[in-house]
Amino acid sequence: LPTRREVHRRHMNLNEDCEFCNAESESWSHDLIKCHFSKGAWKLGLLPWDVIIHVLDDPLAWLIYYIENLSTENFVMTLTTAWAIWFARNEATHSNTILDPLRTHRFIDSYNAAYVEAFRSLQHTAIHHHVEEQNWTRPDTDFVKLNFDSGLTTSKGTGFGGIIRDAQGTCIAWFAFNNPHRLDPEHGELMAATFVMELALDLGYKKMVLEGDCLSIINALKSKQNMEVSPLGNVFADIFSLIDQCDEFRPEHVRRDRNKTAHQLAKHGTYQTFGFDFQSLP
Repeated sequence: LPTRREVHRRHMNLNEDCEFCNAESESWSHDLIKCHFSKGAWKLGLLPWDVIIHVLDDPLAWLIYYIENLSTENFVMTLTTAWAIWFARNEATHSNTILDPLRTHRFIDSYNAAYVEAFRSLQHTAIHHHVEEQNWTRPDTDFVKLNFDSGLTTSKGTGFGGIIRDAQGTCIAWFAFNNPHRLDPEHGELMAATFVMELALDLGYKKMVLEGDCLSIINALKSKQNMEVSPLGNVFADIFSLIDQCDEFRPEHVRRDRNKTAHQLAKHGTYQTFGFDFQSLP
């Protein structure tokens, strides 16, 4: 990690003290665990502090210690927390945001809830598997399915959510996005659809099923009618240009109960933005 201590060791910076607490040299262990902000973020979680605070000089030995002394679930949460702390510190350094342990803790909780929802295993009992199949159907081979939804509009703005899965039901990418503006439902749904299509195309997928629970949006995409006179004409023009980049495109309407994952992500997007594909997961 490019900590101040490491940068100082390479004679690139004369000051190796932590820029946020000035308490000690900014090492990897100080950044991730010992700094006042980092301690606050850890202690707001439910992880065993006596294990977390057991810091070793060697980061590899530190990880091995965690593997040996934490459950799999807690180890995953530990890595997520360390990553979120590092992300927040970088954001504060480069974007002049305020370090807030509570905000970071909320992000970790939201991220973990969305991750669990998005990557829920399909290998359940026969009953659970049957319920899963009722709620979401897999696309044809060589296709990916894109589910999208728009969440509630609040004083914080409008939330969008989207998820991309392949023909095996494996999650490829997902996002929760917060738009600071209060959008009407159809505008929010159309923006969510645009976002998830852009993500799929960026990842190289050109055969896609776009699935959502807003019937008016799906019907408009099916009919491919001229929407220039619509108040959302510019947004429709954007999504039609994305459709033109696809080899095959199938818009499909589903009930809300078959679009639950995208709906949950949209709810998280009401408050904050985050999202990942299979290459950028921490």
